[in-house]
Amino acid sequence: MPKAVKSTSKALVKWDEEFANLAKETSKGAKVSEGKFISTKGGRLKFQGADIPDNEMRVCVVGWIYHNAYYDPNERYDPDNSQSPLCYAFADTPPDDGDMEPLDSVPEKQCDNCAECPFNQWESSTSGGRGKACKNTVRIALIAEDDLEDLDEAEVVYLSVPVTSVKNYLKYLIDLRDKSKRPHWSVITQISCVPDPSSQFKLTFKNDDLIEDTKLFGPLKELWEKTMETIDFPYVVREPAPKKTKAKGKVAAKPAKKGKFAR
Repeated sequence: MPKAVKSTSKALVKWDEEFANLAKETSKGAKVSEGKFISTKGGRLKFQGADIPDNEMRVCVVGWIYHNAYYDPNERYDPDNSQSPLCYAFADTPPDDGDMEPLDSVPEKQCDNCAECPFNQWESSTSGGRGKACKNTVRIALIAEDDLEDLDEAEVVYLSVPVTSVKNYLKYLIDLRDKSKRPHWSVITQISCVPDPSSQFKLTFKNDDLIEDTKLFGPLKELWEKTMETIDFPYVVREPAPKKTKAKGKVAAKPAKKGKFAR
C-alpha cells in the first residue's frame, strides 16, 4: 500500500490542539447490521477468505469499543462455522467499571451487569487457570490505507482483537496520546500478526505514519463519529452447523477469493 499522502499546508498547525484533545477522548479508559470482519484464526490475517500478504496491513482505525463475549462452553469450536456468543456487551469504558451490560438482543443474557457476572470473574474459565470464562476484548473498525484516496467509497471493516493482544492495543492508544498527541483516525496504523510462545500468536500495533493532508481531517473525523454510532451492532444468530460426513475420495480445494486487503 502507498504511504499516506503528506501536505506542507500551514492548516496542519491549526489541527494540533484539537488532535491532542481528541487523542485523549479516543483512548478513554486505556443500525443493526452484520459487519465484515478480518479473521485472525490460526495466526493468519485473512479477509473474505484471502490471506493478507506478509500477515500485516496498513490501515486507518476509525473507531473502537470494549467488547465482552461469553460463548457456550458445551459447543465445540468449529473453525469453518463462526459461533455467535450466548451473551455479549459493548461499552466505551472498561468492563470492570460497572457501566457495561448486555444488549437486550443477546440470546441468553447471563447477568444484568458485566462487573457482577460470575462468568466475568477471574478463575471462572472452564479451561482452568485464573482466566475468565467471558472474553474481554475490543472491536476495532478500520479502513484500508488505499481508501484514503476516496473516503466517499471507503469500506469500514472490523477486527476482534484476541484477548491476549488487548493490552498491546490499549498501550498503542496511550502511546499515540502521549507521544504523537494524535487520535487513532489521524494516523496510519500497521497491524501485524506474529508468533508468540505463550499464546501461539499475537497482534502488534505500530504508528507507521502520520496523515498530514489536512483535507482528510474533517472527513475522517466525521467518519469516526458516524462509525461510533453503529460499531456496537449485534451478532447475527447462526444456526448450528450440520454434522460433517466423510467424503469418498479427494475433493479439489476451491481457490481463495481475493479480498480487499490481499493486494
